[in-house]
Order: sequence, then structure tokens, then C-alpha cells
Amino acid sequence: MTSYIMRVYANPIISVTIYNIFFSIFVFVSFYFACCFFKSVSIARIYRWGLIICMGLMAVIGVTGTDALNFVWIMGTVYGLAIGLIALGLNYMQTSLIKNQIKFSSYRTIFGSLVKVCFPALCGFLLGQYSYPQMAIVILIVCLGIMLISTWIQEPPTPIQRPVFNIREFYAAYKKSKYRRVISLFLLGEFLYGSIMVLTVVQTMLIVYLFKTDLSLG
Repeated sequence: MTSYIMRVYANPIISVTIYNIFFSIFVFVSFYFACCFFKSVSIARIYRWGLIICMGLMAVIGVTGTDALNFVWIMGTVYGLAIGLIALGLNYMQTSLIKNQIKFSSYRTIFGSLVKVCFPALCGFLLGQYSYPQMAIVILIVCLGIMLISTWIQEPPTPIQRPVFNIREFYAAYKKSKYRRVISLFLLGEFLYGSIMVLTVVQTMLIVYLFKTDLSLG
């Protein structure tokens, strides 16, 4: 999305900044509200909600083209909500439905690494042949395929009882925990990791400035 914005705007830094601010805020919002209010909702359904929101956004981009970029804050908001619900659903299903976590994590890392290598190059090649709106339609089709595959997920007949997240209870338990130091270091690590991820946006912007082809971007 960053490269899409930069290809259209003559001075895209402010637009990219606005987009990423709203994206980051609403990833948090979707996580928080899903944890607080969706206790009785199937976790697979939450995952599919995220896919549906993502497909809706890609459909809008595919139909309207560059006109969608007049509302970068709305794009950041919608995409943030989608990614938050998808990530929450995927991670919760992994921890609650998979028995052999080590084996699953190994397979997920292997295939995830292959996708991270191959898919950006493929997207860069397709962008060189087609346009960003047409690429959005390709992503929509991929999301639809993922949606169909997700229907094979078999959840337990008795819904898993998920505790509702309460920030006050979390803080009280944190203060009493004998692992408070470990938790603090973990949270600090997550914060620093999030800060480092900001550099990926800067990296994308730098590559767009330096290279003229989308294949090089991929």
C-alpha cells in the first residue's frame, strides 16, 4: 500500500504517514474490541470477518483506482481493522486448536518464509505488467481462496470459553506476578520490534525512490 500511495502522489510522505498512523491505531482497536466484546463469537468467524473487510477494501481499490487514495485515512482504518481481526483469529486458532505447537510452528515458519521470498517478487512482476487496481483484484481473489479454505477448519463442538480481556485485571495480575520482570522485558521487546517494523515502511519508500521498476520493489 505504501508503494501504491507513493506512485500516485507527487509529495507522498504526509499521505504515507497518515495512512500508517490510522493503520496502526486500528490494528490495536480491532484487537482490543475483539478481545473485550466477542467472547461468545467463533474465533474462525472473527478471522473471516477480517478477510471480508480486506476483500471489500481490495474491491473498492480495484473499482475506483487512484480515486481511493483521496481517502488514505479511511484506507488505513479499514485495512488496520482487517489485519487486526485476521491476526487475532489466526493466532488464537493456532494456540487453541493445534495440539503439536512445535511441529506446526516449524511448518508455518518454513512455508511463511517461502511465501515472503516468492510472493513479493511475483507481485512486483505482476505490477510491472498490470496496474495497482488490477493487483488489488488479484489480492481479492487470494483472500476469497483463503476464505474458502477456512471453511475446512473444524472447531470443537463445545465453544472454547475465552476470558474477556480487562486491562485493569491484567495490570493487577501483572503487579502480583512473580514473572513481572520477564513480562516487562517481553512487552519492551514487542514495543522495540514494532518500532523496527516502522523501518520497513521507510525501506519501501527508499526503494521506490531508487528503483523505477516494481519488480525491483518486489
